[in-house]
Amino acid sequence: MLGAFRPFAGVLDNQHKIEMAWTIVPAAILLYIAFAQVGTWARIKYQSRQSPMEESIPVQVDLSARQFEWRFRYPSSARFQEWLTKKGDALSDMKSFVNSPQRDDIHVVNELHVWKDHQALVHLSTRDVLHSFNLPQLRVKQDALPGKQIPVWFKPIKANLDENNKQIPGQVWEIPCAELCGWGHGRMIGKVFVHESQEAYFRWLTQAEKSQFSTTTTATAK
Repeated sequence: MLGAFRPFAGVLDNQHKIEMAWTIVPAAILLYIAFAQVGTWARIKYQSRQSPMEESIPVQVDLSARQFEWRFRYPSSARFQEWLTKKGDALSDMKSFVNSPQRDDIHVVNELHVWKDHQALVHLSTRDVLHSFNLPQLRVKQDALPGKQIPVWFKPIKANLDENNKQIPGQVWEIPCAELCGWGHGRMIGKVFVHESQEAYFRWLTQAEKSQFSTTTTATAK
């Protein structure tokens, strides 16, 4: 083993040179790794590298993190169907979704719904402290920073719900907050539901819409 280092004995002949070597060599390796992964990082993180919205209509979700829950806002089924049908003609409305809430938007706590093999776009923000949006099964992790709205793109390739929107056994995927955010940090856990198809997703969205409208109507009547 020691014989493998004999060619370097004449160069690394004192403690100072050895210390310089084990500082410079790891630094060079880390620099190489940093530059080599820039393309992959940009492809994952930068919205400009994603498919144009008018060509590939993503599932858009507005996510507001707060102590100690995830609050999701979805477009109504009619609005989303219009995006999918009109595509480019509805581009301005698609882009205005995150900053222009509407009365018929669907509000859900701690439940992220998307469907398999379809691009998803989560507009991430926080109402209070630093949080971290973490989807371990989908290899997604993004900090939510106060005062910033951050787009998070991903495309799930596996469903954890069947065609009837029933949970597949053993496929319960959670959304833990990966940043210590206060005394209730440990209970800030949501769930990810990846539907098998677009049709299954819209069945859920329509049901959530009816449930929200029914609750709102009952509360108003009282």
